[in-house]
Amino acid sequence: MDSSSLCLFISFLLIYGCSGRELLLPPSQVQAFLRIQNLLEYPPVLDGWNNRTDFCHTISVSCNHSNDSITELIIVGVERKHLSSVFSIDHLFDTLSVFTDLTNLSLVSLGIWGNLPILSTNLGSLRSLNLSSNMLYGNIPNEISELRMLEALDLTSNFLTGSVPRLTGLDTLRRLHLGSNRLGPRFPLVGTNLVYLNIARNKFMDVLPEYLSNMNDLQLLDVSRNDLFGFIPPFLFSLPSVNHLGLNGNSLTGDVPNPVGLLNCNKNLKFVNISDNKLVGGEHQPNCLTSISFIYSWNCLSWGNSSSQHPISYCETTTAITSAVTAATTTPPPPLSVEKNWKKIASLVLTVIGGIIGCAILVTLVLMLVFKNNLIRKIIVYDTTRSIPAATTTGIQISPEVTTMGGLGLIIPYRVFDMEELEESTNNFNRSNLLEETSHFQMYKGQIQDGSAVIIKRIRLKQKHSHQLDLLSKLQHRHLVSILGHCVVEGKKNHFGTTTTLYLVFENITNGGTLRAHLTEMLKWSERVNSVIGIARGLQFLHTVTTPGICGNDLKIDNIFLDQTLTTKIHNYNLPIDLRSKKEVFVDSVMTVINRKKKNGNNYWYMKDGEEYDIYQLGLILLQVLTGESVSSESKLEAMKDQMQRIVVAENAANLHEFTDFAIRDSCSNDSVNVVVEVALKCLSDDITKRPSLDDVVWNLKYSAQVQEDHEDSCFVDIDVF
Repeated sequence: MDSSSLCLFISFLLIYGCSGRELLLPPSQVQAFLRIQNLLEYPPVLDGWNNRTDFCHTISVSCNHSNDSITELIIVGVERKHLSSVFSIDHLFDTLSVFTDLTNLSLVSLGIWGNLPILSTNLGSLRSLNLSSNMLYGNIPNEISELRMLEALDLTSNFLTGSVPRLTGLDTLRRLHLGSNRLGPRFPLVGTNLVYLNIARNKFMDVLPEYLSNMNDLQLLDVSRNDLFGFIPPFLFSLPSVNHLGLNGNSLTGDVPNPVGLLNCNKNLKFVNISDNKLVGGEHQPNCLTSISFIYSWNCLSWGNSSSQHPISYCETTTAITSAVTAATTTPPPPLSVEKNWKKIASLVLTVIGGIIGCAILVTLVLMLVFKNNLIRKIIVYDTTRSIPAATTTGIQISPEVTTMGGLGLIIPYRVFDMEELEESTNNFNRSNLLEETSHFQMYKGQIQDGSAVIIKRIRLKQKHSHQLDLLSKLQHRHLVSILGHCVVEGKKNHFGTTTTLYLVFENITNGGTLRAHLTEMLKWSERVNSVIGIARGLQFLHTVTTPGICGNDLKIDNIFLDQTLTTKIHNYNLPIDLRSKKEVFVDSVMTVINRKKKNGNNYWYMKDGEEYDIYQLGLILLQVLTGESVSSESKLEAMKDQMQRIVVAENAANLHEFTDFAIRDSCSNDSVNVVVEVALKCLSDDITKRPSLDDVVWNLKYSAQVQEDHEDSCFVDIDVF
């Protein structure tokens, strides 16, 4: 080994071999976690918390080992049932104030009720706050605008009322989700750095404001199902980043803007919904909206299917009324002469103030009498199955190991969907959207409200699996096709028990393709190595995210996807709520690929060997990445292994080039190829005790990638990889 390679080897060993120390929490924080468990009335997701729990290694807590602090608390309930009458939201947030370095707080679908407390004093470091799908009521406190580090706020699917506080001072705020409340009537005043703005299903009664034209980063605007009126400003269609406009279900009037000749449609625009308004239009649909998903039913448009439009008289009458209301609300009254009218003004002001005070006293007395006995009953009346659009259950604190949204560094949110949205996204699960059907599940393609393409997996499971659903929110990783959320529909009870239908919503990698497809498109050697590093990192996550880990996955080159940035994502990995037992899943997947028992000693396949099986599968993928060919039979695999092993033993690495894909043969270095071959052979060892750990695989592949980068034209260096 030359000096440069030795130095590089030692550097990787020092960096990669260092492991974090165990974080010992102070007693006050341990007691705070147990108190939170008690205040939330012991939800299933917190089962197992006790005085001996290592909280930093639970699925709900993340810690910063460098400064001994708690940075994330993520608790996602399975269903939204209200907490009892003794619950106190103030006590809950007082307890949370112990975690002064908390940057991400997600308390989703836990039945939390009460007025949202002031958060800025105790939790001023928050960057992501998600309290969606609870039973919060009253106004959003003005002090929320003092959370200067806030990047994501989700209060979706509560019972909040009143005006939204002025949020223009939150320069870091990128995602604002306030849908499915009773907020209004004025359109919220927010900063212009937003990427997502969702205020759907509220009581906003206003015009679309001019300041939206300054939102250069805005990708999604959803103002559907409100009482907005006035005209649709043409600039909405040409915002630089916009790809989703949800304007449906309002009282918008006038002509449909035809941006051609006025403003060009943004080339990224993919989805526009203007249905169920009072819009009119000429004979032809606007040109720049013909090539996208454009929904325009139930207006008074002259183009399209006339059976799904109102007669023109319906919109003309409404337009006249709305125009008068718009003029009245946007034109200020003429100024009064203060000298001549001060008595009138003073009398009017005193009368109004007196009336307000009297009403307030009366309302307060009534509320005091009925509050104690009727609060919970009032809450139960409300629909508890509403959706949680774009709920973020992982924080904005970015890690290279979590799933992020392209280019923005924003984490894909976890949501609890409602059935209405899933039916809408799949056209009532139309057979034309069916992708796959087995005895265990059906798989559909769809498009959810924010415009994202998704895959929806419908599974029937037994009630005993329900407690495992809390794990789903953690199955998000940069190298997994991540689960975006779920919906649970309880069936009727019978003598066999209760049948539950589970709907899992996965991200849909629409801009990429499988790893196999990319190999045929001249994927460079360094890109191939990095793709397998991504697979290994995804497996590391699956093996450690739960105890026991998620092993025995269906790891095939056709189940590996690359997105538009060539980031690898594992698809069709095992789930903690699969209908079959883990042993059945493992045996099925093993028999599909190997279909035999090992003959050496006692190396038979059992569930305990799931990790080693995943490593074996990783070795198969490495060979296919190297050769560009499928391993079509076991005899071909054994012959290839024998030839490679002889070359490695003979230290004649130049001959390994005969196995490399012709497309990369002249560009990959001998050193790099040799490392990959040795890793693959060890992964494919018949003796499972000789297979490397995933840590070893990642380290060596990173070394191979570095060698490829630094020694493109170097000769083979004899290196003992393991």
